[in-house]
Amino acid sequence: LSFRQFSSPEKLLQSLLTRFHIKAPNALKTEEDKDVWERRKRVPIRLRVLNALRMWLEAYFHDQADPPILEPMQAFATSEMEGGTGPAMAVQGRRLLEVIQRRMEADTSGNGSGSTTISKSALNALRARNLVMITDVDALEVARQLTLLDARYYCRIGPYELMGQEFSRKDSRISVHVRAMSQLSTRLTTWVCESILYEPDAKKRAHLVRYFLKVAERLVQIHNFHSLYAILSALNSSPVTRLRKTWDLVPNKSKQTLTTLRRLTDHSRNYAEYRARLRASTPPCLPFLGLFLTDLVFISDGNPDHRWAKAISKAGDEGDLSGKEGGEEGQEGEEPEKEGATGPDDTKPILLINFDKYIKAVRVVQEVQKYQVPHRFQALPELQEYLCERMESSKSGGDPQELYRISQAIEPR
Repeated sequence: LSFRQFSSPEKLLQSLLTRFHIKAPNALKTEEDKDVWERRKRVPIRLRVLNALRMWLEAYFHDQADPPILEPMQAFATSEMEGGTGPAMAVQGRRLLEVIQRRMEADTSGNGSGSTTISKSALNALRARNLVMITDVDALEVARQLTLLDARYYCRIGPYELMGQEFSRKDSRISVHVRAMSQLSTRLTTWVCESILYEPDAKKRAHLVRYFLKVAERLVQIHNFHSLYAILSALNSSPVTRLRKTWDLVPNKSKQTLTTLRRLTDHSRNYAEYRARLRASTPPCLPFLGLFLTDLVFISDGNPDHRWAKAISKAGDEGDLSGKEGGEEGQEGEEPEKEGATGPDDTKPILLINFDKYIKAVRVVQEVQKYQVPHRFQALPELQEYLCERMESSKSGGDPQELYRISQAIEPR
């Protein structure tokens, strides 16, 4: 992160490549010694260099200063890695090439440039403000514009918005971007629900369900998991799932897609499936912000700000500062009763800051920052305005009871 203070991207790349091409010492005479050195020295060094290059591109790439190193890095990866030694080297080489290619595509496309998939008729209808159905717009383009709307807030989230559960305070003037992103997600869920429930025709409702599943599928493809959770929250809500006549008209292929997406977003085993997919995704990426916030709440509530420390008693033995027999430490999560409390031997307690708690929180914040990479999709202001208008003009206000009442009205029991 700070190497540019004393070096340049070109010099750093050259140093890493020099390290990668480390030569065997002349003292190695036998083939056995050379094989041991290869396994224990050269291969680990090369893997570390590849990881460093990939991390540089994923998390610390500078849009203005670093693009010149992409071509020499690609030439290196192509010539040296595709025929790398061993399967581990080949896998790392392919992953590095993928990240380089994505960076080069982003660099050549420029900020906010690139092709779109929206038809001319739909775009003209948007400009004339007479688009009737969202299904007239390609699902991929809707997914891209939702991603840009989310990224506008996500990439601006600062670390202080996440520390100390600042985001849980309704009157907070610090966590403005976290709150804005959460509100956008809630409005998206409500809009998807209402789009389905306010359609009186069952066939058209089924078509809308199928369309939003396509949008969700495209969101996975472009690594926008935040909007994915919002759409699935609507499709999994009781007012929508109870529409038996509607779901009977949904094609089996779309139902299989829903099953796959539910498996990906399943909360069992602490969201193991989703966390694995997120780790395998390379930025730009939009993680599910709600899970980061949940992790921070658990860290804050489940760990005390201070820990009891054992002190040396007057008799020279370790005193029990928790006041319990057997020399056990105080229960985690308990704060000391008062500063002047004493142990069994009148030993004054020593309060230590629980740095482990704050280290855990910082790691979550760093994970959020890791994915704060701008997306390079071309912005379509007309479509973004249309989506925002639809999401903000809620008829039910997001009231679950009102949505359920509408659901019962269109498909009574």
